[in-house]
Amino acid sequence: TEEPEEQSHGFVEGAEELTEAQSSIASIGADGSVHLLNLLTAESTDLGSVADPSWAVSDGRFVFAGAASGPTQIIDTGVWTVPHGDHVHYYRAAPGTAGELAESGPARVSSSEGIATLSYAATGTTVVLDRLSLGQGEMTELTRIASSPHAAAAAPVGDAVVASTVDAAGGVPVLTPYSLDGQALGTGLECPDLSAVHETSLGATFACSDGLV
Repeated sequence: TEEPEEQSHGFVEGAEELTEAQSSIASIGADGSVHLLNLLTAESTDLGSVADPSWAVSDGRFVFAGAASGPTQIIDTGVWTVPHGDHVHYYRAAPGTAGELAESGPARVSSSEGIATLSYAATGTTVVLDRLSLGQGEMTELTRIASSPHAAAAAPVGDAVVASTVDAAGGVPVLTPYSLDGQALGTGLECPDLSAVHETSLGATFACSDGLV
């Protein structure tokens, strides 16, 4: 019998691995129409539409967008890059609509290869999605971390998610690590005036008025 072919790092069923990065631009018109322009071939692909778009953000592959009081729509551009030590892998799959969340944006988005977090200031809630399933056109919600409204932020860190919460009285946001089923994994750290979150090769940094967490 033949030995099974070894799969590349970041392999996704149905995707094509390429030898170079795929440069493209996703755009949303004033009428909500979504297009993907391949900068290597100048080919434009129609990816449907977003109703009354007022915000949009991308994590490098997926575009999350919606109206100020409408659901969050998720569009898969079908191109992505996966770092792997001293080299990277480039992939391309069929672009299209990946799913929809009932939550209204805008949302702050942070992603790893397998996890996407969407944090909504209007409710303070963070929704954690299986990003690998999203790439297959399946919406799989792993958990959601409830809070009161605030400038919420979250980020995947390994097999966990660090997310901000505030209590019903408001106050200083607290950053707490959670498992992918929503269980708190430790004591939270206060982060006054939480303003931004950035992923790094080792984890994530949250900007607070008194420093970085």
